[in-house]
Amino acid sequence: MPRAPFSLRFISLAISFALTSLTSIYSQEIPSAATNKADSENSKNSLYDGLESIRSHFGFPGMACGRITKDGALTLEVCGVAKQGETTRLEKNSLMHLGSCTKSMTATLVAIYVEEGKLRWDSSLKSIFEDLPELKKSPWGDITVNELLEHTSGLPANAAWSKWSKATDRVKARHEIAAWVANLPWDDKRHGAFDYSNVGYMLLGHAIEQLEKRSWEEIISERLFRPLSMKSAGFGSPVSREDYPVTWGHIRSEDGESWIPIDLDNPAVLGPAGTVHASMEDWCKYLRVHLMSPNDPDFPLPIGNENWKRLHQSQLKTEYAGGWGTGTRDWANGSILTHNGSNTMWYCVVFLAPERGLGVFAAANVGLEASPVCDRALQLVLRDAGLLENKR
Repeated sequence: MPRAPFSLRFISLAISFALTSLTSIYSQEIPSAATNKADSENSKNSLYDGLESIRSHFGFPGMACGRITKDGALTLEVCGVAKQGETTRLEKNSLMHLGSCTKSMTATLVAIYVEEGKLRWDSSLKSIFEDLPELKKSPWGDITVNELLEHTSGLPANAAWSKWSKATDRVKARHEIAAWVANLPWDDKRHGAFDYSNVGYMLLGHAIEQLEKRSWEEIISERLFRPLSMKSAGFGSPVSREDYPVTWGHIRSEDGESWIPIDLDNPAVLGPAGTVHASMEDWCKYLRVHLMSPNDPDFPLPIGNENWKRLHQSQLKTEYAGGWGTGTRDWANGSILTHNGSNTMWYCVVFLAPERGLGVFAAANVGLEASPVCDRALQLVLRDAGLLENKR
């Protein structure tokens, strides 16, 4: 059974963003059977057949891929099983963990509060958390929302999340982490340089909690998921949900020859940086919004043009904006917004092309090993849409 470059045996507390995804969709050929079938314009199931060929070639339990347009037209295919060793098929409304693709959701929530005048892009940590005197005395107190958004604050990638893994009061736990930040050693060389930080996005979510005096989970459900009718959206591992078909996450066995189903997630305190799960259909409702403009008559969020553009354009000369990697692609007719997400047991990735009004996405119920394989699925979707040449 062909394998991707590495396997994961234990859950990692890091949620990662692969910077290589900013520079290319991998140029590797997909298996020839998939290429041949996807090349058949007369086959209604060409996308499904191609995805199934990729999935079976790499031996993954289940995969999904598709595209969404600005007008809301959704093409979605899924294949494989929800849990290795069982026969329940992956369905189009099965729940998948979105990992760090949560970050743009948190950033979008921040933009709503900026639009309402309750927060500023240049708000500092010491102005947001006025009840933490240690931040007033620390250089970390001067870190701004802008810097947290673009990962230029100098904060570490992660905290010792396991310390708060059993916390029942998530808001209190996040406040303790904000206080912990104030006592971190300061490094002028790190400040201002891109350095991906889950801690930074947790603090962005907690900034909203500080304003509302309730949890980020409650707020984002009310202010983002409900207006977009994302009824399937939830937090943590989706396995225990009974109202939707679910998928299990998977890790490699010790010998690397099989998949072990697993029902775990990172500690809930990390939430704003990467704990959302949803069906692919509901995720696409959110992705579609980022193909739109506040000038569109059916734009569903209370955000104006200036603050919307802030989410999509770096202000600090990085290739990262409000929860999105940025860049350009020929097939996109210009700019792209991209991100991936994984808690090491599920994986997803998306590329949005606002100028073309099109987004492509892929997901699998395995971890980071799925990255190059999902990129092949993205190629398949783009070829199915006539945006990439078929290669033999």
